[in-house]
Amino acid sequence: MIPELLIKQKYYGKKGEQHKKNIMRKMPIVLLVLFFSMCKIPIVKFDDKNETNFTYQKSVLKEFEATESKYSLLIFTTGFEGEKVKINNCNNNVYEMLLKTQKIQPFAKILRVENICNTKLVDIDNLVSFELKSENLTKYKFVSIHRDYNKNKRYIVTYSNKMKVIL
Repeated sequence: MIPELLIKQKYYGKKGEQHKKNIMRKMPIVLLVLFFSMCKIPIVKFDDKNETNFTYQKSVLKEFEATESKYSLLIFTTGFEGEKVKINNCNNNVYEMLLKTQKIQPFAKILRVENICNTKLVDIDNLVSFELKSENLTKYKFVSIHRDYNKNKRYIVTYSNKMKVIL
């Protein structure tokens, strides 16, 4: 019995206890890093370099009655596979339906929102929620929202004053 105690002390003595304490101290940090690396925060881009057809851009703005400076257009493009999405603008529910990208055209939906207040997007199926701030919406007329095709399907939001031809 004495040799077993000596072996345990040799391997698990004071150094072993210190090692356990070090691991326990580092555990919350590791968990926080894992948690924040798995968050589905959207990637935000600002882009004014896209080539556009201004007559097409004007016709789309007219069609959605968004020619006034208080309106912006949300353009949902690729990566949507039938997720239930809810969009609130100025504390009003603007849209609550399934979003699905068309197979022929990389397009799902265009919505007009007032840019004088924040717009909140909630993806109910994937438990993702983020807000488009009014200070960005007032500077840009078009907000393109798409989902990345990789494993985590992260949202990518691009603010622009020029519209790409999608139809």
